[in-house]
Amino acid sequence: TPVLTAGDTRIEVSWAAVSGAAAYEVWYGTDATTGTKLGTDATGTSASITGLTNGTAYHVRLKAKNAAGVSDFGPTAQATPAVLQTAPAAPGAPTLAADNQSITVSWTAVNGAAAYEVWYGTTADTETKLATDPTGTSASITGLVNGTTYHVRLKAKNAAGASDFGPAAQATPALAQTAPAAPAAPALTAGDGEISVSWNTVTGASTYAVYYGQVNNTGNVTLWLDNTGTTSTLITGLTNGTTYYVFVRAQNSAGVSPFSAGASAAPLALPPAAPGAPSLTADNRSINVSWTAVAKATAYEVWYGTTAETGTKLETDPTGTSAVITGLTNGTAYHVRLKAKNAVGASGFGPAAQATPEAPDNTGTAAITVTAPPEFGGEPSNLVQSGTVTLSASGANSHPKTLTFTLQNTGGLTSPAYCWLFDGKETGTDASLTINAETGGYEKGVHYLSVEIRAGEAAWSNEIKVAIVD
Repeated sequence: TPVLTAGDTRIEVSWAAVSGAAAYEVWYGTDATTGTKLGTDATGTSASITGLTNGTAYHVRLKAKNAAGVSDFGPTAQATPAVLQTAPAAPGAPTLAADNQSITVSWTAVNGAAAYEVWYGTTADTETKLATDPTGTSASITGLVNGTTYHVRLKAKNAAGASDFGPAAQATPALAQTAPAAPAAPALTAGDGEISVSWNTVTGASTYAVYYGQVNNTGNVTLWLDNTGTTSTLITGLTNGTTYYVFVRAQNSAGVSPFSAGASAAPLALPPAAPGAPSLTADNRSINVSWTAVAKATAYEVWYGTTAETGTKLETDPTGTSAVITGLTNGTAYHVRLKAKNAVGASGFGPAAQATPEAPDNTGTAAITVTAPPEFGGEPSNLVQSGTVTLSASGANSHPKTLTFTLQNTGGLTSPAYCWLFDGKETGTDASLTINAETGGYEKGVHYLSVEIRAGEAAWSNEIKVAIVD
């Protein structure tokens, strides 16, 4: 039975490993039939089901699988996703910048908060709430009276509720007497088609404006952002390889500062980020590999080996999100990891995943049930009988590559006749069949075996899949 932990629109699933399993199918639904399978089969013992509806109960059950086939469903477990059950902690005291009839408020983000309530007033009770709850970490309170001291404090909130008030801060709006001084040159970080800009606060400034251009001259610049209360921005839509100059001005009610000194940077194309750990499904002498696409990647390098260094690269770099590694040794654990690449270069390695190819297990039983057809009323007769025959398959996965199949009449059939078909060819008519891959000329790989049971004048068949391996 899987262990379920419900979260916000999601369920975390974990389970005990099953001996011989190479992967697991995770099925879920709103009733016990659990009709939806998780897109990627898990190779470990945990998985996440996302995109669920809060307040709806989901049933989850598993199938174990390997190259020989898939098990039946295991027992079902049930869980109900729900929103966060606790409200966030109270924020700290906000930072206030007073200006003409206004106060700019900023604060440090609170873990788990989805929005903030900004309260203000002329007493410590701060009886007025800002009409719109900001989702970021700054806000402006306008329409205030110059010369009046205001108290400002905050609450953090999420779907579970709001925190208590944090400590208050005070500021007094006033008409600025002078415009602020020019900011220091901003700090720039170039990216792919973009430049990240940040700058230090200026005493007396309530907002800032950001400009950029292709020459170090403020007479030929483009306004990117105006009247922002933050101290950072991201300039996008730039041309890689072109040098840009960025300038900042500080603002308040008395005016605008001179331009800061210019800072320059040139956006550049970058290799894609490293992929996440791949999903692996082991098969006979092979591993099926799949992964999540990486932004700006045009192809992927698939590396594998018997150690974490994964020293062999798949000869052809796939452009999609899956590949098959063949020619492996059954019973040997392989590490697989990926690099994403584009015309600029390749990323670093992503995290590795591990899988062990295994030969199909040619040992097992399959019951073949013979049932009288409806025209005989479902009852046995001299011509048509009902009963069960059990098919047993056994054989070693090494030389001489011999597989033996035996039929045991366990259901009371009277002198049934048999006809064996191996890969569609009649191979024998006895109650047992032995296949020797060497003397029979059968190649290694997957083959199909069926047996026909004749009881009276009726015939029924059942088919199993077997493998001949090294």
